[in-house]
Amino acid sequence: MAPSLINWGEGEARAWGERTHVARHDLDGLDLFARKGIARIIDAMPRSAVHAYTMGDDPCDGATWRRGDVADLTGLQLLDIVDQGRLWLNIVGAGQHVPELGATVDELYGEVSSTVGDAWSTLKATLLVSSPSAQVFYHADNQPNALWHIRGEKKGLFTDEGVVGAGASVRR
Repeated sequence: MAPSLINWGEGEARAWGERTHVARHDLDGLDLFARKGIARIIDAMPRSAVHAYTMGDDPCDGATWRRGDVADLTGLQLLDIVDQGRLWLNIVGAGQHVPELGATVDELYGEVSSTVGDAWSTLKATLLVSSPSAQVFYHADNQPNALWHIRGEKKGLFTDEGVVGAGASVRR
């Protein structure tokens, strides 16, 4: 049996579905999620599935949110732009186009299901890659999902008016 990718602690299974679930994982150690691995994933995707977004720096001005065109840029070129600017990539359906990623997603959700029971009826992998200074405006996804934070820091912004954005910081 392969080593577990998720480092479960006591209580995760009992609390499943009742609160935000946070568990450490070892995904950042996989070549798949190294810089060259992510570039290969982007290169394997149809360009219609690679959505690029940029935004201004005012956390209260959602009107600055713009979709860009990735055109013929390679995965490494896009990652260079992510490193330099305010870019957020939403790579939709990556598990269907990259067999290694699809197998890793199946393994992850298999581990979750072996602990908490059948947790999902369908699996879909969307890869998100963002600049350190990028912002995603506060929103709610339209279906239950899991966010596997690989590296970097995910944080929320709070103002006098309340929560502008929220997230959890998960580190290896």
